[in-house]
Amino acid sequence: MLYRYEVVKGKKVIRGVSEAISEGDMIERLSRLYGMSARIKVKKHNFLGRAKKRVSASMKMLFYRQMEAMVKCGIPLPDGLRLAAASIPDANFSLSILDIEAEVLQGRYMHSAMQKQSHFSNVERALIAAGEESASLEIIFKRLCDYFKNVFKIKAKVSESLIYPLSIVVVMVAVLILVSRMVIPKFIIIYEGIGSELPYITMLILEITGKCASIIPLCAVAAGLIAAVIRYAIRHEKYKAKWDRLILQIPQIGGILLTSYWIQILRALEVLLSAGVDLHKSLQHAMEVATRIPLRKVLDDAGRAVLSGRMLYTSLQRNIEYIPPIAVGMIAAGENSGSLAQMLTSTADYLEDELSHRIELFLKILEPALIICVGIIVGLVVLALYLPIFTLASRM
Repeated sequence: MLYRYEVVKGKKVIRGVSEAISEGDMIERLSRLYGMSARIKVKKHNFLGRAKKRVSASMKMLFYRQMEAMVKCGIPLPDGLRLAAASIPDANFSLSILDIEAEVLQGRYMHSAMQKQSHFSNVERALIAAGEESASLEIIFKRLCDYFKNVFKIKAKVSESLIYPLSIVVVMVAVLILVSRMVIPKFIIIYEGIGSELPYITMLILEITGKCASIIPLCAVAAGLIAAVIRYAIRHEKYKAKWDRLILQIPQIGGILLTSYWIQILRALEVLLSAGVDLHKSLQHAMEVATRIPLRKVLDDAGRAVLSGRMLYTSLQRNIEYIPPIAVGMIAAGENSGSLAQMLTSTADYLEDELSHRIELFLKILEPALIICVGIIVGLVVLALYLPIFTLASRM
């Protein structure tokens, strides 16, 4: 059952949606998290969508860093979970941690308690299971912290490469519309007063921006509808596979995304293998890290090949379209030398450097094009503003 909640603690107000057995269960969980003094309101959430919200890599990194520190200091696991939940800014994630703490207090293993929580992946559960079996949770928490730290860095790099060009385009369009709607109309009034017409270029810009201003709301609605249709369609694996292949084939951007995905996959495999998880299970767990269906198929084929006794790199070579060739070569060297886990780390480090280079190259290619576009728009705006002034001056 989904419940919408509102917690008031001092001047702080926390709102969210979470799953619970009953309204009383929801209130009890929130009271454990925020204290009995907090004012709590809970009601059923009637929206038909899912309550699951992805927990960011930075939240996971914070959680595992705290757990590592507390286990290192000798704090019992249930106490560590409760303290970590109290300091995590994400309320839904904190509630999940408290649920794990409650089950650990009842005698269950942490990895077993995590199975009921959608915020945790198979990779995390497998690693913590290995840590509990070998009594090395401190090491596992550190590895998970490092893993999510690397994931956070990679996602930040990819985001930076996309934010810059988008912000330039938005600013250019906004300036052009602002000038055409606030400055040029003043010239229209002046020209109408003297019974003359505005210069052709000024009228053209005014007409274009006027149409753009009227079309933008329609474009926004159309974009929203298209996004909704795509989001609905990709719930079906057939259409999601086509969408994922399309995304990975976008020039420049597709290569950047593919490299970033493989860095995350290789980091996950390295952490799993270092914790003692066998290669076949590691590949199965890593499939959850792969968000694109073509990459999941690559890992699934690799898992089947390993299970049948073949080398990992031979399967990867057959799917070279969806994996950087250098990665296959380095994995082959790691398998043949018996140091696959170490080679996966080296491969991920190499791909991370390559990703930085790709993003830098992408921006270097994009910057001249953006500068040219900005120059054209600035030139048109200057003409639109000054041509009427020069025309008026010549008639006086």
